[in-house]
Amino acid sequence: MALLKKAYLLTPVLFVLILFTLDKLLLLPEIRQHLIQGSGMIYYEQRKLQIEAQKEALQKSAHPELGLAIFGDSRSLALGEMTLLGDPELMQKYSDFTIFNFSSPQAIPAWHAWLAEKVFSLPVRPKYLLIGLSPETLNKKAALMQRPLMAHGLDGDFVRRYQPVIDQQDLAFWHQTRMFAAYSYGFSFKLFRQRLAGGFGEENHKGLMQQLVNMRLMHQGRQASVASNPAQLIWLYQQLAESLEPNMLHYSLAQSAWRHVLDMGRGSYYGWVEIASQKDLKDETDRLEQIYLQNFDTDNAQFYFLDRTLQLARQSGTQVLIYWPRVNPYMRDRYLEYPVLQSIWTVIRSLAEKYAVKVFDLNDPTAMQCDRYYDASHMSALCFPEMQKVLMKKLL
Repeated sequence: MALLKKAYLLTPVLFVLILFTLDKLLLLPEIRQHLIQGSGMIYYEQRKLQIEAQKEALQKSAHPELGLAIFGDSRSLALGEMTLLGDPELMQKYSDFTIFNFSSPQAIPAWHAWLAEKVFSLPVRPKYLLIGLSPETLNKKAALMQRPLMAHGLDGDFVRRYQPVIDQQDLAFWHQTRMFAAYSYGFSFKLFRQRLAGGFGEENHKGLMQQLVNMRLMHQGRQASVASNPAQLIWLYQQLAESLEPNMLHYSLAQSAWRHVLDMGRGSYYGWVEIASQKDLKDETDRLEQIYLQNFDTDNAQFYFLDRTLQLARQSGTQVLIYWPRVNPYMRDRYLEYPVLQSIWTVIRSLAEKYAVKVFDLNDPTAMQCDRYYDASHMSALCFPEMQKVLMKKLL
């Protein structure tokens, strides 16, 4: 009774309980899909839904045997069905393919294994698979297993089943995210201010959707006329990028214009069109070397996950090509300065031989002619029609 008379003493306890409950709500998919943050979260959430979309598309396709999935990081984002529009030869040869791109920013082989378990368990499965692997993603010190993968990609069942393989620091991070969900969520007040300033973007959203519908109709109609006018293609890609200015709709997975961009492109993203100067490429290469290459510590667990992906692909009868995405010439030179990167390629080649999988290095100077870069890590989207042509020839 005395405690009831001093109920205000319970206020701190109630406050903590409310915070604890709100924190745990962040673990629910229904809540996460209404609080989409930056740092690539939209890609990981969209990919989870896209698995079902791929199944439905293959079931409806007149050529279900021509399904192609793409696993990779951000250096593979502009590969896909709409890339066919950039080249008449691609349209002629591969227009019957059903292509879904599951690449995600800073994705690592553990994410590919998670995807493979889902994709290759479906009744209708892609018969072809492209896997883009960047050596920087295998640096344990970059902690990509934690962020973004554990923060936005993997589920508890996957982590529990592969616990013996996962590094102890990564497991500790995972347990922290279960205890304090906000720890990994990465809520950004800066992003909130930017989105708030952008309002709800309804008119911009409608215009974007019309652009996307037009592009999808061009693909469905097997029209390659846009390829004869590169300036028009550039304009379309730039319109997509400009339509993705921050606004409050981006918090909702269902309403986000960014999500619709990915849906209409079946996972592909084409906004990176501009071409960086040589000075910018060199300066950014120096920065990336410090972040990813210096003091490199190979995350050997990722080789296990790559092995698992290749095993599932073989069991599914899927033909695979592993490729090393093309980077700017300054970064290529840096790769040669680090023997640890060469050892990574050796292990990957060994796994490829184990599963009779093809391997191709896009950094070979003779691999392709287009050599334009959006930044030090990414080729301009305008080079991807040629890249897709090269990769599909090697795959098939």
